[in-house]
Amino acid sequence: MGDYVLSKSLIYMIKIRDFDILELISKTAQYMSSGEILQLDYRFKNHPTEEVYFDLIRQKTASLISAACELGGLTTTKLKKDCRSLRKFGMNLGMAFQIRDDLFDLYGNENLTGKDTGLDVKRNSFTLPIIHSLQTLSKKDRNSLLNIINQKNFSRNDISDLKQLIEKGNGYNYANLKIEEFTQSAIDTISYFPNSDYKNSMVNLANYNQERVQ
Repeated sequence: MGDYVLSKSLIYMIKIRDFDILELISKTAQYMSSGEILQLDYRFKNHPTEEVYFDLIRQKTASLISAACELGGLTTTKLKKDCRSLRKFGMNLGMAFQIRDDLFDLYGNENLTGKDTGLDVKRNSFTLPIIHSLQTLSKKDRNSLLNIINQKNFSRNDISDLKQLIEKGNGYNYANLKIEEFTQSAIDTISYFPNSDYKNSMVNLANYNQERVQ
């Protein structure tokens, strides 16, 4: 469905002959594909660093939200300053959104999120809470965490043990701190816009993502 919507968007952009928008959408498709490839690549290697993780979610998730926000500028004022601010707002919001989603994978309510607990872990995806914990835990606890992740089958006890290790390694608090940082950065990038219902909606959206439970 996503591929279909993207292809229809490209067709409409060609019809209205707006090549700035066409270029943005095309580049975004490239970034998202590169992010998927990077994620697949690291499933068969050692766990990624925090830098690699941020690069991955920047391409795979944040680039799409960034493009959606920048399109608002390209289809209205086309002022470079406005488009740049909207692009940065979307990028920071996208980063915060993905980290929040990572926390839902471990701590979310399945009935609210619609996502199985530990699904990313079962796919051997290293998310920020895990990456940070691997850097801060003792060697013994780090090995315990990796042993759980490398299992093919997970029980509820395994997920519970994993969550305890992440909390011990301060991974949960660290991820929330990063969400706060990206959220504030998103809000700061649009601070120069005049106050309006539209600006308030964007600020509220960023704050909602920071606090959301689903």
